[in-house]
Amino acid sequence: MSNARIVYKVLALLLGYGLIIAAFLILGGGIISNDVLTLDIVVSCLIYTVYAVASFFPLINTKDSSHKEVGMLGINMFFLTVCTVLSIGLMICGIIWQIPFTYQLLGQLAIVLIALVGRGASLQSGEKVKEIHHLEQAKKQGRDSLKTQMMMFMEEVYSSKRLDPQCVARLEKLQQETRFVTPSLAPEAQALEYQFVQSVQDLRVLMYQQPLDMMQINDKIASLERTLLNRKRY
Repeated sequence: MSNARIVYKVLALLLGYGLIIAAFLILGGGIISNDVLTLDIVVSCLIYTVYAVASFFPLINTKDSSHKEVGMLGINMFFLTVCTVLSIGLMICGIIWQIPFTYQLLGQLAIVLIALVGRGASLQSGEKVKEIHHLEQAKKQGRDSLKTQMMMFMEEVYSSKRLDPQCVARLEKLQQETRFVTPSLAPEAQALEYQFVQSVQDLRVLMYQQPLDMMQINDKIASLERTLLNRKRY
């Protein structure tokens, strides 16, 4: 965000405060007692600040891939709307029925407490979203390493042209099957992923040996096929 945009937004925020204060002083002066007038100005500025900040500044942090703010928006906006309606309603009732300052202050403080509880609930929801995101990323990590290793190895197979067409066909089928591996954090799944990656590295070594030991290569491909089949069960 450029400095000029920040300056304009801050100026708009200050202008809003000025309009709120001027409106209360002009329309409420002489009608509302000074203590109630001050309370209403403070509460109105607080409500305006919450909505202005939400409008002027982005609610979603694009640098955070978990986008935990998305999980917070629903709860946050619900409590914010309810508290805004209650607060404005209390101000209007206080002016119409001349509710004493003490009762209005206690009522506004109770509404602020409700808003803080809602904010706490929204933060907890956001952290839960972030936790689930990290869990899903951890699940994908092993699966993705398996697919990446296989893809890199196949590029070497094509460029080296050292394996016969039958072995290449089996490896191509094996690479296609890696697309159907689902993410998992099960210890057994992680062990199989590690075993698969190690077998790919062993096969890479066998592919560059002179002369080629086709028996060992076929055995290693068969081992990869068994390992992948077992991994797909998780």
